Amino acid sequence: MEFHVPVMKMGSTNVSWVKARSERKQDGTTVQKTVSVENNPFGTLVVAPWAEDGQVSATTPTGAIPDLPAGHVRWAFNGSAASLATVSLTLNVGASPSPAPAWAPAPEMVEDDRSKPEKEMDSIDVVESNA
Repeated sequence: MEFHVPVMKMGSTNVSWVKARSERKQDGTTVQKTVSVENNPFGTLVVAPWAEDGQVSATTPTGAIPDLPAGHVRWAFNGSAASLATVSLTLNVGASPSPAPAWAPAPEMVEDDRSKPEKEMDSIDVVESNA
């Protein structure tokens, strides 16, 4: 899947077109996912593909945080690294899923404050949904 999304920084009239691309390949019980984002004008980029209730066997680049949000693998990029990023994960979807850690909040308990008009949005979050 590939999307081109227009975004605008608060207080600016310049529109930037962010390209977000997600690829999924499966061979038996092994799934390879790659997510790339280009032309992000914000200083922070969060990419969190869904782990499909599978067991994560590899991630690229290093520094991925599992289960944040629950059932996803999360990377955060800042500064110049936030303008162009590609992440990849390998999953075993035939394995039993790892239990969610006790510290992971339920998704419905996480407040999403991006909709509040008084807060300036300064990042893009790319979170793949299982819905």
